[in-house]
Amino acid sequence: MAWSVYEVDHPNLKGTLRVLAIPSNIFEVPANLLPPDAPKQPVYALVTQGVIGFNNAGKKGPSNPVALTPNEYISSPKTDVTSSTTPRDEPLNEFVVAGNPPWLVRTKTVLLKAEVITDRYNAYGDPHVGITHNTSHSIAEYKKGELFSP
Repeated sequence: MAWSVYEVDHPNLKGTLRVLAIPSNIFEVPANLLPPDAPKQPVYALVTQGVIGFNNAGKKGPSNPVALTPNEYISSPKTDVTSSTTPRDEPLNEFVVAGNPPWLVRTKTVLLKAEVITDRYNAYGDPHVGITHNTSHSIAEYKKGELFSP
């Protein structure tokens, strides 16, 4: 799998941000849950786990080995750095899921928003970064030779 990679150049945050959505469940949506005008073909849903990595090339702060809690993240003041973020690579990931027939799953993860928490650093002195992302996907029957990448 390939990460989507972004360069961040903001006074409060500099470095390389990586984003990846790892599929954890793929399932067919039952026909009775679809609207009456839905296509008469299977509809699939994808559940993913988002993972981010940040390589800090900017300022360090005081080391704080205490993990940031979800409530602390929500209530902490943040700076939106999205407009200072430039995409370097947003690759298409492909997976073949075994079955009869096998499925070809294609995903693409795109950064929507990047924020840095004000005056809060991790154990290494790097700033805490939070992101919002979207993962688009398509699922179809796999036919040999259909992969974009080797």
